[in-house]
Amino acid sequence: MAEIKLKSLSKKFGKTDALHPLDLEIRDGEFMTILGPSGCGKSTLLNLLAGLEAPTTGDILFDGESVIELSPKQRDVAFVFQSYALYPHKSVYDNIAFPLAVVKTDKKEIDKQVHQVAQLLEIENLLERRPKELSGGQRQRVALGRAIIRRPRVFLFDEPLSNLDAQLRTQMRTELKKLHRKLKTTFIYVTHDQTEAMSLADTIAILRDGNLLQTGTPEKIYKEPANMFIGSFIGNPGMNFVNAELIENGAKVKLENRIFELSLIVGKPGEIMAGLRPEYIQIADEKHPGTIPARVEVVEHLGSEALIEVTTRNNSTLIIRTAQELDLSMNDEISLNLDLSKASFFDKSTGSNLPIGE
Repeated sequence: MAEIKLKSLSKKFGKTDALHPLDLEIRDGEFMTILGPSGCGKSTLLNLLAGLEAPTTGDILFDGESVIELSPKQRDVAFVFQSYALYPHKSVYDNIAFPLAVVKTDKKEIDKQVHQVAQLLEIENLLERRPKELSGGQRQRVALGRAIIRRPRVFLFDEPLSNLDAQLRTQMRTELKKLHRKLKTTFIYVTHDQTEAMSLADTIAILRDGNLLQTGTPEKIYKEPANMFIGSFIGNPGMNFVNAELIENGAKVKLENRIFELSLIVGKPGEIMAGLRPEYIQIADEKHPGTIPARVEVVEHLGSEALIEVTTRNNSTLIIRTAQELDLSMNDEISLNLDLSKASFFDKSTGSNLPIGE
């Protein structure tokens, strides 16, 4: 296992900044996910950690010691790829055993460890098969087995579930979480899928355009996004944004012609954006002075819940998530309760979060 620290780490390809200088700490035994859209620098960061790329500036420390000058092998990391990268002509047994066979480990020891890993991943019945005879989920387990058998200090995962169907991805997320608990090793997992990041991680680091925007627990990032991009990127669907006005030195917010009294918001009076998660908007049983009039545009039934798209009189579009059994149709007039005590507020010009006081 290893504690990892990145200090002012950056990477340029020619004149292009793939990764701007960043500092990041990953605790020993932590499950860290690196999350962001395509092209944000996630894979570049993983390649720097693995030693496949050299940084332009900065340092990488494993347990307080720099590994910048060390090769991938010397860093003692295991890389699990999106493409599995299995040897098609070798059996599952030989694919898993390969890292030990290369360093000429005793055959009895190899056999012992292969069966231990296969038992851990529940693939003992597949050891004699070739990769072409396996499903996508089984191939991913074999790729994991080949990484595990090395007993590395750090596991690096580059979008390993993206080739699987939705149901299998859900199953494999559960298995990865269990595996992490059993191995107690540092996991660093790159993904563009915020559902994967939220369900797997102890800590999430969000990248955009090569910049580290926010680091925190899934709950922290969901409830207190550092900016509007994170609010929209995290959550399915993402956060709703509504034009609002901060008045009386932050003591009150005007939104859709309603005045809401809140704890002090840090910021000068003026235009702001209010961010509300879909579950923080409720359909009112009846109109009252605090409700917001709206018109139903779309109702999407998802079994145990429904997503309802509405338009307010000020032409704001909102998505509501509700478990209520509602008989609604397009163009129905309804009233909304907005729980602004759980809202986030953002500077309209910069998109940065405006903290709410106690």
